[in-house]
Amino acid sequence: MNPELRLDRLERVLKLAIRAGYRERLAWRQQSREQTEKINAMITTHVDAMDRLDKRAAEFDERLAASRSEFDERMGKLAASHVKFERRMNRLADAQEKFDERLAASRVEFNEHMDKLAASMERFDERWPAYQARFEKQMAASRAEFDARMDQLLTAQEKSDQKIDKLADEHAATERSLKAFLDGLQKGQNGKRSD
Repeated sequence: MNPELRLDRLERVLKLAIRAGYRERLAWRQQSREQTEKINAMITTHVDAMDRLDKRAAEFDERLAASRSEFDERMGKLAASHVKFERRMNRLADAQEKFDERLAASRVEFNEHMDKLAASMERFDERWPAYQARFEKQMAASRAEFDARMDQLLTAQEKSDQKIDKLADEHAATERSLKAFLDGLQKGQNGKRSD
């Protein structure tokens, strides 16, 4: 085989290798682009989920603050009512000392007020456990819902991490095969590098 034929043959082989390398690079770029798009989609999904979770947590905090505010307001009214009651009791004691002849009438009035207060306190005592139980139940339900959503998000995050790890492994395998292919192109038929 003369040198010109060898050069022609070597030129054809080199052209084939260059075309194959170009096709492999194009395929690798497309695959890399697709992997990047998938990763970006997973990140966007994760960010959206975190935004929704933050929004739900803020709504829960607002509802809790509103419930707490209502509870504090009711307790304030009860305390004010109790202060008013004590003032009345003091006035009653003063009236009792000043007006002995009205003692019997004052006692009847006092007892009526005490009965009303006792009834009011009994109603409060009867309603308070139900209100407290309802509040604790709502808190437990909200917490359970929050925990369930957090578990879902953590599961989604683990799946995303697994997909990213798999994509990284596939990328590394592609890099290795491309390097092996390019190294194979650089070697001659006898295993020697051609210059």
